[in-house]
Amino acid sequence: MKNLLLILFLIFSSGLIITFHDVYGHGVGSEIFPPVELNGKLVSLEVTSSTKDDIQSDDQQISIALIDFDSKITLRDVTFLVKSERGEQFYWVFKVD
Repeated sequence: MKNLLLILFLIFSSGLIITFHDVYGHGVGSEIFPPVELNGKLVSLEVTSSTKDDIQSDDQQISIALIDFDSKITLRDVTFLVKSERGEQFYWVFKVD
C-alpha cells in the first residue's frame, strides 16, 4: 500500500513539473452574441475563426456576420467597424464592407 501511494505521488508530481509553452487554445472558435435591436430588427453578431496551421502559414482568418434573429438569414451589404483594444491600450481600427 505504501509503494502504491509512493508511485501515485510520483506520477502526479511529475505531471506538475511538465510545462507547456505557446498554448493559445484550439484555434477554432464560433460565437453568436445575443440579439439587439437595430433599425427595428432583432439582429445577432456571429464571429468565427479558422483553424490555425503554423506549418503552412501564420495567418488566421476571422469572419464576422450579422444575422436576422427571426429568419436566421445572414444580412448582406453590412459595414463593420472593428476596433482592437485591451483596457486602455488601443491597437488598431479596421473598416470592413
